[in-house]
Amino acid sequence: MGITQRIPLFEHLPEEQLQAVENFCTPLSIPSRGMIFHQGDPLERVFFLSRGLVKIYIYDVDGREQIMAVLGAGEMFPHAGFFDETTYPAHAQAIRDTDLVALTRQKLERLVLDSPDAAMALIRVQGRKIRELQARLQNLTQHSVLERVAWTLWQQVLEWGRVDAEGYVMSFPLTHYELAKWVGTTRESANRAMSLLRKQGVIQVQGEQLRILQPDVLESLAGGLKEAGKGRPGK
Repeated sequence: MGITQRIPLFEHLPEEQLQAVENFCTPLSIPSRGMIFHQGDPLERVFFLSRGLVKIYIYDVDGREQIMAVLGAGEMFPHAGFFDETTYPAHAQAIRDTDLVALTRQKLERLVLDSPDAAMALIRVQGRKIRELQARLQNLTQHSVLERVAWTLWQQVLEWGRVDAEGYVMSFPLTHYELAKWVGTTRESANRAMSLLRKQGVIQVQGEQLRILQPDVLESLAGGLKEAGKGRPGK
């Protein structure tokens, strides 16, 4: 048992039902930058992340990439359409070596019908994603590029960060181009925002490791838009 127990949708299932789910699941390993599915592919399976990072994105009418979400361990995707759509609504790509668990649409539907706990967990997941989307839309329309970059970094600290002897630290493998597409700006503007945060001593970047040196400043720049109910890493 181990893989599914680390996924929120399954963690409260009775042991017998959890074992049945594990028997239905298919483990997958995707290398960094490997594609998981393309927009328009037949929607046959739902995926659960046990390790790694995945970006969900689309292309706009001008062919420009627009990142919809970056997902970490415990997340499921796609977030919508798995009961009524016939194709995937976006592209999904691993942005570091990633381990997944795949469940067919039919098995997920049967699980939700048979288990009130799983149905409620799925509703909670969908509700959280709606709140995150609302916060992101507010961020894009009401805040400067610097504030949007700070908000995005702070969200990832809350989601994936940890505390060590020197403060808050997290792995952040996104390129500046991907960060720009996530916050809705140009790569040049995202570069300027990151450079300013470094020069002001708010963050430190070493390879794929990002350290938050002044969490109070970053949180203040983020405009208080962090998801309700989350505290700082390690607290």
